[in-house]
Amino acid sequence: MLRENLQQEWLLHQAQYDAYERMSLIIKLFAIAALIAMLALMIDFLLSLVTLSVIWLLDGIWKTYQSRIEQRLLVLEAALGTDAESPSTAQAFQFNREFERLRPSGTGLFVEYLKQACRPTVAVVYAVLILVLLIS
Repeated sequence: MLRENLQQEWLLHQAQYDAYERMSLIIKLFAIAALIAMLALMIDFLLSLVTLSVIWLLDGIWKTYQSRIEQRLLVLEAALGTDAESPSTAQAFQFNREFERLRPSGTGLFVEYLKQACRPTVAVVYAVLILVLLIS
């Protein structure tokens, strides 16, 4: 029964992880559209830079939540990777406890958001957008 519960939880979290990835791509597309609109409307450079920076940080926050799902997926995959004869220490349906246990508070949480925003899969798009803003 435990294995089936772990499998069920893995399926749920994998679907969530993929949905977070899609939403991150939508945020990036929104940033591109926002830059095009700001350039077309000749919005002030500083306001445009701040707007892109806020969208970038929001994407970093979004990716932080996704990374917590990823951490749980890795625990589940390790548990499911063990053979049926060696019991796993993982318990099914403990996502919120794990989320709370791993979640830093205050400054640590902000630092985690910034780390996620600086991951290449997030940062490259925004670096290019800011470069476009600088040369236009």
